[in-house]
This record gives sequence, structure tokens and C-alpha cells, in this order.
Amino acid sequence: MEPVKKVESITIRPLEFQVGSYHVKIALDHDRIAIRAYSEISAKLFEGMFDTKDLTEQERFVFEDCEAVFVMMEDCIIDKRKVELSDVGELKFPYFFQPNRRSQVEKIFEVKLKEV
Repeated sequence: MEPVKKVESITIRPLEFQVGSYHVKIALDHDRIAIRAYSEISAKLFEGMFDTKDLTEQERFVFEDCEAVFVMMEDCIIDKRKVELSDVGELKFPYFFQPNRRSQVEKIFEVKLKEV
């Protein structure tokens, strides 16, 4: 009998997209998400990082972990949902939550980035 092989985590390509004048890059590294947003026009750079323990109780209930958050962010980009980045570094992703079989609610996942 062969020993059980440990499954390596999947390497996911970083997300790169535009929000207004900002070029945003989001990378998933194991159970941590790193975000960088830069605008040549305003010469502003925002960065942030969070992991599963930084998620609120409700966010953990909906997403469980950072990999699921990353997938939601990717879905927002693919579905062309309106992602927003404010002048103070608040990056917002709309997503749909289904609390029961009959209703679906739009919620916002917000990440606060720091200006560098």
C-alpha cells in the first residue's frame, strides 16, 4: 500500500483589473490575500493584506476562508459587477448572499487599504 500523498494547494493566478484610474492586483497566497492598487494619474499607491482570521464572523459564515473570498472577487471581475475603490482606499466588491431558499441579498465585501 502506498502512503497517502499530501495535496499541494492550487496556485491561483493573481487577479489584475482596472478600477477607475487604478490598476489593481490581488494575489492569494495559501490563506492570505494581498492587494495592491496604483494610479499613475494620482500617483497614489494603496496596499493591504488579510487572512481568514481577519474575516468577521458573518464573512466566515458566508465564505469560510480567503480562498472563497478570492473566488468571489474573481467572479465579480468576470461578471463585470461594479467594483469600487474610494480615494481613501476602501475597495468594495458586491456579492450575493442567499440566507434562505427564497431570497437573495446583495452584500458588499469591503477591504480597507493603506496609502503607501
